[in-house]
Amino acid sequence: MTICLFSVSKQTFAQSDLGTESLFWKSIDLNVKLNKKVSVKQSFQLRSRVDIPQLRSVFSETGISYDFADNWRISGLYRFTRQANTHKQRWFSDLEYGLPVKIFKIKNEFRLRYQWERTASDFQSQHLRFAYKLIYRIKKTDYRIIGMTESFFHLLRGRTYWSRYRFRIGASKKINKKHKLYIGYTYQNDINTTSPQISHIAHLKYNYYLKLKKKKGGE
Repeated sequence: MTICLFSVSKQTFAQSDLGTESLFWKSIDLNVKLNKKVSVKQSFQLRSRVDIPQLRSVFSETGISYDFADNWRISGLYRFTRQANTHKQRWFSDLEYGLPVKIFKIKNEFRLRYQWERTASDFQSQHLRFAYKLIYRIKKTDYRIIGMTESFFHLLRGRTYWSRYRFRIGASKKINKKHKLYIGYTYQNDINTTSPQISHIAHLKYNYYLKLKKKKGGE
């Protein structure tokens, strides 16, 4: 059983239309691998601005995943987000395929998301997310180079359109099997909207893993 006990990440957004805004995301992640096929996840995250001591939002996410047919994984997740004047509920369904190719690993992910937002009009939306990830393992080291693209297709009240895309690149390193560091950059662009927004996101993340040993002989 492997547990990702917690992770801390800081992300900075520089928005072209709205000036520069720095955000600090603090998160606690619990990932437990129950057996070779089934894993469960629980995450909590606080998001606040660096320049203003004000909490912008908080969310909790719960999920379960199942590995099958060697390289496939299916997951179901629920997220509850609380903001100042509203709250959102999201349901995710992920289908992921990973293909190891020598020193590379290719991952394709398809996500269907339904969102209900508590506002004056009880806003609802759905979208499809397509993600493609390439992981390069540097020989004889614990370093990984990661590249990823994401595109979002919205289904909203009879309208269908591409709404956002992201490009991400980063590097990670495992330390003594219990610690993991990640640094990366994401370019995000909103499209097909009257007020498009471009974001430049810097990532710094730390993970701690705890492996629980099974007791032998009923001890």
